[in-house]
Amino acid sequence: MITIKMSETNKESLRHQLDQVPGKSTEDAARHRERIERLRADNPHTIEWVEAGDTRIHCYEYALGICPEIVKEVTIVFPCILNEFVNSAMMSFLEEIEESEVSNGSLIIYFNRRELKHAGYKQDGWVISKWGSNPVYKHGIPEVPTTYGNEVGFFRKPADRFITIKFIEFVRCHPRYIDFKKLFEDRVTECGYVGFPNPTT
Repeated sequence: MITIKMSETNKESLRHQLDQVPGKSTEDAARHRERIERLRADNPHTIEWVEAGDTRIHCYEYALGICPEIVKEVTIVFPCILNEFVNSAMMSFLEEIEESEVSNGSLIIYFNRRELKHAGYKQDGWVISKWGSNPVYKHGIPEVPTTYGNEVGFFRKPADRFITIKFIEFVRCHPRYIDFKKLFEDRVTECGYVGFPNPTT
């Protein structure tokens, strides 16, 4: 896999400051935008607010376009399943590209020691990404918290429906699938994936 290490530039101080911006609670998420803005005085940056976004949707759902209602149904029972999907299954079907091939819609994935930490997509020269349960921002590649890792990879993004189907397949093969099978399959049907084969029926 080709990844590019982000060089230690004048963004290092900003990145460490971004680590300290709280955003775990609903109240923190609501004030996250103003806290990011206040960093400009001591750490100039180009980070700009795009939208508040659903606090229940995190970066992978946002960047990959996975149907959020399907993800939410599973994570109620098994909160870590989306992270399992992106780290153990997703890389097998993403097409890696060179930085020179990146265009609008390309995926930008951040790594820490080969483990996926964050994802966004390219749009008009910017990365668009959702920061956990916090808002969606547009920013330069290195303008992210250090917890998102120091390496980035570039990938061609498949269609949202394709990625959602891959997630459904992953869930159906998961050892804990039986724990939420009924609710999950109801949600899959409600979200318009009727006719997509279920190997357990």
